[in-house]
Parts: sequence; C-alpha cells; structure tokens
Amino acid sequence: MSQDNPQISTTPPLPGLQFVQDLNKALQTLATNFSGATDPAATAWPYSTWADTGTGTLKRRNAANSAWAIEGRLLRSHLPIFALADVPAQDIGPIYIIDEGPAEWGGSEYVPYLVPASETVPGLITIATADMAEAMVNDTAALTPAKLADAFTGNQSAQVSGYQILPGGLIQQWGTSTLSPVGAFNSQSVGGVTWYTHFYVITLPIAYTASHYSVVATIAGRPFNSQGPEILSQVNTNKNTTGSSASLTEFTLSITTPGTGWTPFIHWMSVGK
Repeated sequence: MSQDNPQISTTPPLPGLQFVQDLNKALQTLATNFSGATDPAATAWPYSTWADTGTGTLKRRNAANSAWAIEGRLLRSHLPIFALADVPAQDIGPIYIIDEGPAEWGGSEYVPYLVPASETVPGLITIATADMAEAMVNDTAALTPAKLADAFTGNQSAQVSGYQILPGGLIQQWGTSTLSPVGAFNSQSVGGVTWYTHFYVITLPIAYTASHYSVVATIAGRPFNSQGPEILSQVNTNKNTTGSSASLTEFTLSITTPGTGWTPFIHWMSVGK
C-alpha cells in the first residue's frame, strides 16, 4: 500500500537519488490506486482512483476534483446480492437487489439504478411465464415471441372441432358434424315439389361467457376428382335454440331439401366472447 505524494517536487535542487526514490514512491502510489485508509484528496487529480482499505471500496474522484464516487467493492468479482428485506442500512458500495437490479447508496438508503418499467418510465421488466401469457391479464410482464405463441397455443383446441381464444376475449369455434339422416319434417310445396326441413342442435366445443355473435355452416360437397350431382339443399343457422336469446353453448341448424334419408356432413364456424 502507498499513499505518498505522486507529484514530485520541481523545486531544485533535487539530487538524483532523491528523485529516483520519490519517483518510485509516486509510481507505487499510482500503481496501487492510492491504497490506504486515509483520504488522499489533497494529492489526487480529477478521475483518480482510491483503493479505500478502510471501507473496502474502490472510489474515483469526480470531474471537479471535489468528491469521491464509489465504484464498487475492493477485490470483488461481482456485486453482493441481497433480498429486498436484507438490504444493508449503510453504504457498503454498489449492490444487487433481487427483483430490482443493481443499486447504489443514495445518501440514506440504497436506490436501484433501474426502476420497474411502466408505460412512461423505462426500466426493468419481468418476462411473462407461459401461465401469464395464457391468462392474458398481467400488465407488468413482457411477452417474448415464444410466450406470445404460448398465449395462443395455450388457449386453443387445435382439433377438427375446436376453438381459439384470442387476446381481448374473442373466441372462434369451428367443427364438423355428421348429422342424423334427413327426415320428412316440416314439408312445404314449392313449384309442385315437396321440400322438407330438418332441424338439428349443434353443441359448441366450449361455452361462451358473454355473447354469441354469429354462426355459419355449410354442407360438405364432393371433391374435385369425384364430381357428380349434388343433393339440392339449403342450410340455415340460428344462434337461438330455445326462446329469443342467443345460446352460449349451442346453435340451431336446419337443412331444407326435397330428398330425405341422406346423411348430411357439415362444416360450421361460430364467433363469440
């Protein structure tokens, strides 16, 4: 350790031996960062470093050469880590506070370098977990591309008959259903041809909790490589199954056709919330 004056006298006479001795002391002081417990401010320059062995901290002189700023702990390869409840009540140099990040002494307490981020303040932010992403209600965690994918895949049933819950609560549902053969119900004559209307109730994969907005359906037709006459039919849907209010769990589908006994295979899609 050395805290000798690093500024060698320029007042003559300065014998050669004394010069060498003073130079060695000055170099030792600079090489060991003024190491010692006594404040070397009187012989320091702006931005000089001081290895303060009294407090165990490494300090640097400010630009005005009027005060020391603590840069860290001596001989420590990392910041000491503390839980928030265990943060020291006195200055021991920079520290790391769990969940808050690096912090330094603010005069009366430790103050994090970075505060929690908000819509107006930049700072630290937590990465959302898969559960947070799927719940879609947390407003303090960030979504990575992977967690954004979790928000969708964790709120869907990617099946032939399934659903997708979207951010904001909108729900898309879809499905295919093989219905019972068309029966001779609700007959009517159109242009001398008797048409029959068979009503069905289709259950949704999941129930809506607030609203059932719309539903559409169609009968599966022939593929291109198996062309031929299609059965004449008309498909109608209704969100209501009983009463005058839209059902949150099912919908009505009706098929009007002059032919009976055939088995309809339908595709449908519903949107709600």
